[in-house]
Amino acid sequence: MTSIDQQTAPDITATRADYPAVALGDDGILRLDYGPKALIDLDAATKAVARCAALVSKPTPIILYGARAMNTTGEAEEYVNGPEGRAIAAALALMMTSNSARLAVNLYHAMRPVPYPTRTFLDEAEALSWLRGFVR
Repeated sequence: MTSIDQQTAPDITATRADYPAVALGDDGILRLDYGPKALIDLDAATKAVARCAALVSKPTPIILYGARAMNTTGEAEEYVNGPEGRAIAAALALMMTSNSARLAVNLYHAMRPVPYPTRTFLDEAEALSWLRGFVR
């Protein structure tokens, strides 16, 4: 998914050793945080999938933070939607900061479906509630 704010999003992959941050909550939901204005290239996607795979052994629901101005390269999108991403993602909740961002992402996903259930949210509690239905 490519956002509208591409020109202002810095490449933070070179400045954060923990990029992206990944944690498995006690509720069985993975938290994946790319931070604000994220640039998700193939390297970042590979790191994210590897960090998630180190925490889980089966597809697990994921809440993704950092979707305010997220930029994703085509290579990264292909990777996370491929076998490696499907092995870790049971469902994906994308946290958004505006209804216009939600609309843009929902339209994008309508044209380019993701291989696991994916929804956008403005409210974290609502996102987590939806994801709990995918915890196995």
